[in-house]
This record gives sequence, structure tokens and C-alpha cells, in this order.
Amino acid sequence: MPFVVIIRTLWRMLDSRRRVLFVLLSGLLIASGSLEMLGMIVLFGYVSGLHQDAVTGQRSGPIARLLERVVSGTIPQMDFVVWGGVVVIGFMFLKNLESTAARFALNRFFMKFNQRVSSDLYRGYMLAPYELFSRDGVRQPATRIGKLFKTYGACFNATTLLIADSSILLMVLALLIYIDPRLTGLAALIFAGVGLGVYASLHGMQTRMAEQENAATGRMNRFLNHGMEGIVDVRMRGSRSYFFKNYASALGRSAVLQRRRDALKRLPRSANELALSSMIVGAVLYVTLEGHSVDEALPTLGVFGFAALRMSGVLSRVNVAAQALKVRLPQFLAAQELVMEFAPHLIAGYTGDRKDYLSEEVPLPPGVDGRMKERLDLRDVTFAYPGKRGPVVSEVSFTVQRGQFISICGPSGSGKSTLLLLAMGLMKPNSGQILCDDWSIFGHIQPWHRNIGYVGQNIFLIDGTVRENVAFGTDQESVDDEKVWRALRIAAAEEFVRELPGQLDADLGESGRSLSGGQRQRIVIARALYDDPELIILDEATAALDNVTEREVTEAIVGLAGQKTVLCVAHRLGTIRKSDCILYMKKGQVIARGTYDELLATCSDFSKMVHAASDGAKKKGKGKGKGKP
Repeated sequence: MPFVVIIRTLWRMLDSRRRVLFVLLSGLLIASGSLEMLGMIVLFGYVSGLHQDAVTGQRSGPIARLLERVVSGTIPQMDFVVWGGVVVIGFMFLKNLESTAARFALNRFFMKFNQRVSSDLYRGYMLAPYELFSRDGVRQPATRIGKLFKTYGACFNATTLLIADSSILLMVLALLIYIDPRLTGLAALIFAGVGLGVYASLHGMQTRMAEQENAATGRMNRFLNHGMEGIVDVRMRGSRSYFFKNYASALGRSAVLQRRRDALKRLPRSANELALSSMIVGAVLYVTLEGHSVDEALPTLGVFGFAALRMSGVLSRVNVAAQALKVRLPQFLAAQELVMEFAPHLIAGYTGDRKDYLSEEVPLPPGVDGRMKERLDLRDVTFAYPGKRGPVVSEVSFTVQRGQFISICGPSGSGKSTLLLLAMGLMKPNSGQILCDDWSIFGHIQPWHRNIGYVGQNIFLIDGTVRENVAFGTDQESVDDEKVWRALRIAAAEEFVRELPGQLDADLGESGRSLSGGQRQRIVIARALYDDPELIILDEATAALDNVTEREVTEAIVGLAGQKTVLCVAHRLGTIRKSDCILYMKKGQVIARGTYDELLATCSDFSKMVHAASDGAKKKGKGKGKGKP
């Protein structure tokens, strides 16, 4: 059963203190069921006490007996009506207060637990090996964490309802058995038959409809997103009707399925009302067949009628909650697999290893502060992606002296970007060593990362101010504006930022859309320089820029030479021409190294790349010339 699976999973994820708290809170909900039963006794005891025996003057019912003990005698009619009513209203108030508080407390417990799991899963992703992000992309984790939080929340809400309402059902059933076992058995058969029949008929249908609705929603979102993201191509190709038609079709299908699911949700309530009517008629028939007068049986029938009315709503909620757990169970199990992979410490008895890129972290050697003093060494480094044939980087060795400008170039797929990831310590080689001065970067990865400022192929800016983008990841009250301006100055971005309204407080808009491509790239370079790193690593930092913008950004990059140690991957000749040393890679190996002129004379592959780039630049220049009037 889904409920049992979820409770068992939850129990494994709770420590001893939280287990005790969970049991106590569940006990409070069960106590709510007991109070519900007592509420019925109090209510009908009050009604029974309204009748006074003409001879003895005694009243029947628990409230009358309680009040008679208080006053030590019989109670006049008006006094009983008033004070008995006060007892009834007071008890009902306290009963509902306890029930509300118990549900709130258990919901709070589940939400805090859900928050803890989601937070630890996020932390687990942040500590996961970089290969995960290169395989799944950077957006996948955020989507998965959001789905887990939503799935856990829905499952735990349904679980709370089941615990609370099941306890009410059991306690009310116990009261009815005490009053009349045979009549209770008849009522239970009717309700159980209807409930089980509805559940059995609905659960398969709702599961299939949920799957169909998810497929329709996915198709709808696909055509919606593709149409919007490719709006230029859509208009150029005149394919608007294709996207309209498919989006409208998927939307219509989703709406139909949603209407059907809403209709099915009402079925348990309707079925329970039918069962309630059948039970009342059956109870009257039972009393008549037993030979009891209706007047004598009226209190019993009243209790059964009120109980049945109360149970009808409870059974509807139980059915809906059980169906919700049934539909959500596959998502819950998928979320649980994520927890076992990225936050296994949350599960008692689970022996899986937590994926953690800091697992080998040890203190720095005596006298070492973690800053690069002399050089970065890669010695016989080889790396292959899991599940891929052959190494992407094979036995690569080179040294970057402090203050040098080293460029890496070569054809696409030669392993350049992977080599940078290895040098940054984001991925660990299968063999070989990567040393900063004389210490391994993988045993001291956090100090090593503080040496690095990184600028990648994709321009990443947040929706915020210049200050927030340059000092990315720093609490705003801790940002040093002098460091921000210094970074902007070195990145050749100070001049245009001074001209922005608000300067450092200027809002760059969504992904920095208020800036040009070159300005956005220089903001990213400034971010890499904010913490004054020893080593700047650039991965095709100008690849997506036009020639004029590329020239501006290249000047900013070349200007770093002498101020910072620079290691970059680039194809643009303007970026690599002034390098102290160029490494030319092919099929995962460095096949040539030297200055620009040396490689041009000695490496035919490099020479071909240079000539191809020069020819391409000339053709672009001629094309522009022809377009002039």
C-alpha cells in the first residue's frame, strides 16, 4: 500500500528524536478521533437529558448525571438547557481546537522535514562531482529538487489526512459497535462495500488519466516553449499554424482530462451519500424487523444517522487521499532514489557513499597558505568520461609558470575544455598528477579554487545589479565596492559602467539584456577578477562575439598578461597571438607547443588553422565591402 511505503520510508529517514516526535504527533491525531467519539456521546447525551422522568425527576444521559453531581440534586429544565448547552459548546470548542492544533503540528513537522530533505538534496547536488552537471546539464538538478519538494508535500499532506481521518473512523466505529454491534456490522458492510468498490474502480482509471495528462501537459509545454524560443525561425518559415495547431490540440486534451479527473473526484462523495441513505433506510428496516418501536429506537437511530453523516465526509477524504498517494507513489519513489544518491545520510541503515567532491580534502602542508607561488604542473594527465570509449585527454604534461599567458587551441573535440576542467580540479584524472607548486590540488581543492577566476563559453549573468553580478555569491552587506571597481577597471568595463544610470546599482535586466555582448562578457571577466585570483582560466571566452566586440574583449584579456597568470582555450587569432606559449591539441594529446611564430613554422595543423581563420576573416571583410554604397 502507498501509505505503508511512505510511512516506512519516512521512519527510515527520521532520527530517534524525530521518531518520538512523529509518534507523539500521530498520537495527538488519534486522540482527535477519540474526542470525535466523545463529542457524539456529549451531543446525544445532551439531547437525551432534555427528557425528564415524570415520577423521579431524573434525567438520562452523561451530561445530566455530571450536572446533577455538581448541584447534588435534580436540575430544572431551563438550567439544564443553559448549562448543558455550555458543556456541549465548550467541549466541541476544545475538541476542534485540539484537532486543529494536532493537524497543524503534524503538518508543520512534515513541512520542516520536507524542507530539510530538499535543503540537503540541494547541498548534495552542490557537492556532487562535476561530471554530473556535464552529463545532465545545470538545470536538471533545480527541476528535480522542485519536483521532490512538491511530491513530498503532496504525499505528506495526504498522509496527515489518512492518519487523522482513519482514527476518526475507527473511534466512531468503536462507539457504534458498543451501542449496537449488529446494526454497526450492517452499516460497515454497506460503507466498506461502497468504499472498496469506488477505490477499486477509480484507482486504475485515475492512474491512467494522470499519465495521459502528464503526457498532454509535456506536449503542450514543448510546443509552447519551442514556439517562443524559436520565434524568429517560426516567423521566417511561416510555421505559426503548426505550433498553434499542436499547442491547441495538446491544451484541449489536457483540459478534457482535467475535467474528467475533477468529475471522478466527486464520485466518492456521491457514492458515500448513496451509502448513507442506504444505511439509514437499512437501520430503520432493521429496527422494525426487531420489533422495536420507533420512539424507543429513535436515540439509537439518531446516533447512527449523525455518525453516518460524519463518516460520509471522512470516507470521501480518505478515498481522495488514498487515490492521491496511489498516483504520487511512482514520483515519491523516484524522489527517494535521488535522496539515496545525493543525500544518503538522511536514510538510516543505507550504506551508499555520498558523492562529494570534497571527500579527499585534507589540511594544507605546514607553511603553505594555498596561493599559487610559482607554477601549475600537469604531469601525464589522462581522463576518460564514464561509459565513453577511449580517453578524452591522454598523457598530457605541461607547466604554467606564474605570470605566463598560455593558450590552448586545436580542432573541436580535441579535449581542450576537458583539460581546463581538469586543471581547475572540477574533474579528477584517471591517472597522472595536477600540482600547484608542490602540493596536489585534489587534496586541497577549496584553497586551489580560491586561486582561480573562470570565464566560460556561455555568458552567465543574474537578474540584478552590476554589483551583484561582479560580486556574485557574496552577501551584499559584505561587498567591497573598491574591489568591484578594481575588477571592472582591469576588465576594461569601468568606463561604460560609469555611464550607466546608478553605476554599480544599475539593474542589468534579465540575463544582462540591457548590455551589449561585449559589455556582458567584460562584466563576467570582472566577476572572475573580483577576489583577486592568481590564475584566470578562459574557455572560448570570445567565441560567441562579433568581430568588433571580440576585439574589445580580447584587448581586455590580453591586458591581463603580466598582471595575472592566464590559461585560455581559444580559436580567435587575436586572443592567442600574444601568448607566451601555445599548446596545440589533437585527439586528446598535445602534439605541439611554442610561441605563435614557432608553431606557425613547425606545426602544419596549426598553420592550416591560422590560414583558414585568416581566409575566413578576409571573406567577411570582402562581403562587408560589397554591401557598401
